[in-house]
Amino acid sequence: DYCRQETTTQIMKNTTPERLLTAVYYLTDQDWNADLDGGALRVFHKTMRKKNNQDGDMDNGNVSSHGDGSYTDILPYRDRLVVFRSDRVEHEVMPSLRRSRTAITIWFYGTVSSSIDTISKTNSTLSSASLP
Repeated sequence: DYCRQETTTQIMKNTTPERLLTAVYYLTDQDWNADLDGGALRVFHKTMRKKNNQDGDMDNGNVSSHGDGSYTDILPYRDRLVVFRSDRVEHEVMPSLRRSRTAITIWFYGTVSSSIDTISKTNSTLSSASLP
């Protein structure tokens, strides 16, 4: 499959969809214990730090993300729904320790253009399009 952007002459090959969004609904036992049962969804934090340019001054246009090792554990309590961007949020499912964790997981696949210019042109075209 190839898709052509309406407002550009660029043709982008659209053959490798990736996991973009994850939704997890937990159905664990009512008495789930974080310490004894484990099974958390670990979400790693990103910190934003500005890079210095060649002169040693802060370059406002050059931002870099660095993981600092910090994270948040989201416990799999019954009736909890967690939704996050899979392509942007680094995560890990921790092991269940004494019994099985039960959940329904849905992954939404798609593609994201890496060109901000193309995205903004496409959005403006879509917003001004008329429907039959």
